[in-house]
Parts: sequence; C-alpha cells; structure tokens
Amino acid sequence: MKKTDIFTAVLMAAAVAMSSLTYAAEAEESADHVQTVDAPGWVSCGVYKTTGYCPCRRCCGENADGITASGTHATQGRTVAAGREFPFGTQIMLNGHIYAVEDRGVKNGHIDVFYADHETAWNHGVQYVEVFVKEE
Repeated sequence: MKKTDIFTAVLMAAAVAMSSLTYAAEAEESADHVQTVDAPGWVSCGVYKTTGYCPCRRCCGENADGITASGTHATQGRTVAAGREFPFGTQIMLNGHIYAVEDRGVKNGHIDVFYADHETAWNHGVQYVEVFVKEE
C-alpha cells in the first residue's frame, strides 16, 4: 500500500470521527434547549429528532405517490412518519400541533413531518422536539 493511500485512509477516518462527534454535540446542545410543555391529557415520550419530507422521489423513492404506509393520502398538517413504537393512527403533539402517525420509513426516536412541497420539507431541517401522545 502506498503512503498516499494510507494518508488518505487516515484522513477519511478522522473526518468520519469528527462528523460523528459534531453530530453528537449538536444533538446534545439541541436537546438542552428544549422546553418542557405542560400539556394536560398528553404524556411526554421524550425528545425526538424531527425532519421533514414530501411526496417527491427524492424524499420517498421510486414509488412516490403520496399514499402512506397505512394507506391514507399524506396531508400537510396531519401526517407524520414514525417508527413502529407508535401504531398507525396514534395522535402525537409536536410544538403544540397535533399529527397522526400514518407513515413509516424512519427508525424509533425519529419523527418525519409531511409537507406538500420539497422546499418546505427541506426548510424544516433537523429539530429536536419533545413528543407527546394522547392519554387514553
């Protein structure tokens, strides 16, 4: 193996390690700034990572058609994707807004909020938000 190949491999490993540390620090910093909300009738599930998605091929892949994993039409202001920890139909509250879990495609601990267009979904960015579920 050439010295340049070894040097390149070491640089790449260092870059990956630094990006992981940066992500962890950002997540911790974001979580520290979340305000707990008093929401009668709702139970906190903790702080989750949230992102946005839309019905385009970049967000949903080759078969993007606006139909969710639960069979509903994805609707801005109502639809979110969540891990299997939340059954379809579960009402969750993010930042005071109530959504329904109607889609999948993300892991537990992550909520993907549906938007009608890609620009709005992209502008959602990555946020860390306290998630509440409706008490039964």
